Amino acid sequence: MKNLLKRVMSIAAATALLMTSVISASAADPGHSHKDGKPITTEPDPSYTITLKHPNSEEFVKGDDTTGSHYGAYQIFSGTVPEVGDESYEKPDTNPGDTNQKLPITDIKWGSAFCSEEDTDLDPTNDDTGRENILKFIYALYNAPKGSYSYAFSDLTEFGAFIVDDSSTIKLNSKYVTSGDVTFTVDGDGKVTKIDNPENVNYDKLAVEVADIIAGKTDREWLQEFNDILGGFGQGDDGAYKNPGYVNRYYEGSVNDANTREYKITVPAGYYMIRDLSSFTGTDKSYSARMLFVANNIVQNLKESVPTLEKHIVRDGAQYETEAAGVGDEVEFRLTGTLPSNYDLYLGGYQYKFTDELSDGLTLKEIKADPKTYVTVKVKGVYDEDEAFVDKEYTIETTSVKADVGHEHDDVGKAYVESYDETENKLTVTFPCLKEIEITDGSDKYTLGVDSQIYVTYTAVVNENAVVSPKGTAADDLNGNTNTATLTYSDNPQSYGDTDTTTPDNATVYTFGVDIVKVDAAEFLRNGKTDGSVLANAKFSLVRPKDGTTGADTTWQIASFDTVTAAQYEAMDPKPNVPASFKNGYYTIIEWEDISSSTATAKGDKFNDAWLSSYTDNKYKITSLSNGALNISGLDDGITYTLVETDTPDPDDYAKIDPFTFSLTAATTTGDEYTGRLSGANSAEDTTGAFSFDKPVDITDTFGATDDGSANMLVANFKYTDLPSTGGIGVYIYYIAGGCAVVLALVLFALSKKKRSDK
Repeated sequence: MKNLLKRVMSIAAATALLMTSVISASAADPGHSHKDGKPITTEPDPSYTITLKHPNSEEFVKGDDTTGSHYGAYQIFSGTVPEVGDESYEKPDTNPGDTNQKLPITDIKWGSAFCSEEDTDLDPTNDDTGRENILKFIYALYNAPKGSYSYAFSDLTEFGAFIVDDSSTIKLNSKYVTSGDVTFTVDGDGKVTKIDNPENVNYDKLAVEVADIIAGKTDREWLQEFNDILGGFGQGDDGAYKNPGYVNRYYEGSVNDANTREYKITVPAGYYMIRDLSSFTGTDKSYSARMLFVANNIVQNLKESVPTLEKHIVRDGAQYETEAAGVGDEVEFRLTGTLPSNYDLYLGGYQYKFTDELSDGLTLKEIKADPKTYVTVKVKGVYDEDEAFVDKEYTIETTSVKADVGHEHDDVGKAYVESYDETENKLTVTFPCLKEIEITDGSDKYTLGVDSQIYVTYTAVVNENAVVSPKGTAADDLNGNTNTATLTYSDNPQSYGDTDTTTPDNATVYTFGVDIVKVDAAEFLRNGKTDGSVLANAKFSLVRPKDGTTGADTTWQIASFDTVTAAQYEAMDPKPNVPASFKNGYYTIIEWEDISSSTATAKGDKFNDAWLSSYTDNKYKITSLSNGALNISGLDDGITYTLVETDTPDPDDYAKIDPFTFSLTAATTTGDEYTGRLSGANSAEDTTGAFSFDKPVDITDTFGATDDGSANMLVANFKYTDLPSTGGIGVYIYYIAGGCAVVLALVLFALSKKKRSDK
């Protein structure tokens, strides 16, 4: 017995190691597959307390089992705590000086956890259900997979002594049988379907020897495996449940009112499996790992840990939550995921999946066409073969897996699988089992661990569906083209199949626009308002320098447009930022095309409208409405655009204005994040309120904190009759001079003819 007591002490020390790795008291979706059983209402005498301490009192408050943590203590073995001075007592040295130290127990018997839900005497050996639960559990230990990757099952050959396979009949070893044979009928899946003569078993002897074997095990993996099979989470290579669990009854605890971070369970002496019984929905949650306790009074600190996800936009090597971009621009995104502090407890594998829902205004860009590849995956921080942390960064290839993978998930042999649903514009990067990933660097091999960070990067292109921030909206993150990402992760150390999801994290791309009203300059200056001065059917093309700068070697690009009708506008969700009067004049940029060198006969720092002589297709032109309005959406911050009038409202009455430039300035915070609004707009041809022939533009915005992502602009045309008499006449002075010359020539011709006739 003293030898057994010593081994009991070793299991107490080993279980302490297991307990310190417990994670959050919170739970995930209630669809997790396990059975909890029925609480025991009988007050134990004598009694001991198991106290669980949690760092967050809000997570720990038990309400209706939907708002907080809930734990049950399942008694696997009952026993007696000897009095100090008893000859069988040996003072434990696992926790010197601690009054709550774990004490050995004697008189070991099977505990109340195996009892049927109707059992009142709490002795599982007195009813058929309890006896079958014990024997099925023993057989499950014997029949557990040996050396499988899933849950790293240890070799349980010790339990071979319990079962004798006589070719066709499986029997319990006779040394545990009081009379006759105790035989087992097993189905093709290895589950016991029938036990003959379970009442003939010497359960006390069986309990002592099983406890003795447990006491001889000091490694965490073995202890966790024991609990996995006991509680019903034991799994095979495919992650499927191999048994339903064999425990039914538990002692229920409650939050200590004097300290809401403490959860107390009152129990009699014995070995206990502690199970997290929480079953509430939510995000960023996970089950605690089960623990194995030996009573007397126990105090254990829980650790809160779930993976985290951050989504950023990479700009100039730094990470931001926002970006400003125009149609055709590329934006680099990065997803960063971490691992929980109890990652090592997930012995049977660890699922991990990034899900990124792109906005309609962004299109995922392929890196490679065959096979289709969109993402780059890296890991920062790995562990060598001695489990030492190495602060290096490596690329994870799809083939970065261990050679001896044993976990038969759907995508065995792949480190990750990426998938892009074009219809839903959704990207997923799935890691079937992080435990299988192995990085090879020469002769060195590395795996992922607690402090590893996993990066997924991809590029998206702003497209014609990008929306502009609406005016006056306070919630900036709702204004732009927002990508939403989540991380799905394993949340139960005892179940490969149980997962939860992080709170969504967003990154937003803002694009901008300009609302233009075409006016008759003279009428507008006379009236001081657009009523009565608007001009319809003016046509424009939009160009920009390809590299953002101008000079002798500038390559110019021209925009092609898509016209959005009023009906199409009403069907859009979310609706773009367009005033009602602009609905039929709302143009989105589709793409930018290089203007061919054969068309551009000369290049310089100012655009020549003659270069567009071959771009007559309407897709390159936008037209003012009957109210003079037109809108251009999909513009970037800080780019100098040139608007080229290709057709005047009435070429017989109005002079064509010279191409003019404008640029937009996006508002930013002190942290260089974009707000989705404009802080300014500029045009070299802005008259600041008074039109002239060579200054045909007026930017009318007064930019502020509640402004939107579009600039308001008046663009004027001049009638030939309204051209100024001095200055700014340009080429038209030659028209007048030419006309005078013609009249003078006619007069001179008439006079000369008259002189000849007079002779």
